[in-house]
Amino acid sequence: MKRPFLTLGTVQFGHPYGLRRNAPLLTSPEVVRLLGQAVLAGIRHFDTAHAYGLAERRLGEASDQGVITPDCRILTKTPVDLRADQVDECIEKAGQTLRRAPLDVLTLHRWEHRHSEAETLWHALLRARDEGRVKALGASVYTPAEACAAAQDPDITHLQIPCNVLDGRWEHSELPSIQ
Repeated sequence: MKRPFLTLGTVQFGHPYGLRRNAPLLTSPEVVRLLGQAVLAGIRHFDTAHAYGLAERRLGEASDQGVITPDCRILTKTPVDLRADQVDECIEKAGQTLRRAPLDVLTLHRWEHRHSEAETLWHALLRARDEGRVKALGASVYTPAEACAAAQDPDITHLQIPCNVLDGRWEHSELPSIQ
């Protein structure tokens, strides 16, 4: 059995969100210091997205400073409005910003994008993975039904599932075991 790991979300590093939505954004040095503390604590997975404002750029800056090391994994999401003809540009831009080529994991920002555009978007992502520009593909899901569907897709190796101890939908769902 694989050792469990934590993934640190970075939306608050680049976009007003959550408890800090009314506070000023953290400065680049503050973000780098926090990321350094996370790495020292054993966290090696970081979730981000272009939609998170400055977050991807901040992770790239931390990579430049040696805080985000090659053994760390960065999971970034596709833009919400991504079209199949924009996939190559999206991967190129994210790779430059994150200082990662190939991208570690590219995740569909929403599960319904898996079947959008007659699946041309998904096929473009598969092609990018098969060509080695992306190491792995994932999906961000919001319901147990979406999680089940994504878990059954052999091309999806990473799932982002919302976690809240007060949300009983997940406790009583029939999710398959993921090894």
